[in-house]
Amino acid sequence: LRALSPQFSLRLMFAMQGSGNYLAGAQVRILNSRGAVVLDATSEGPYFLAQLPPGSYTVEVSALGQTQQQT
Repeated sequence: LRALSPQFSLRLMFAMQGSGNYLAGAQVRILNSRGAVVLDATSEGPYFLAQLPPGSYTVEVSALGQTQQQT
């Protein structure tokens, strides 16, 4: 997957803070600048790749009862 990752505009890798252990099963939501969900998926592994049109997005990731968000 790392070899393919440059082909995608969004590249995420999930790991546990502290231990650095990889994390699978994270819920990923991508919202556009108007707050509309453009992608809602579950990551089956530590890497998550998506091709999004140019623009501004908010990424929400939920795993193990916690949610993080970044624009």
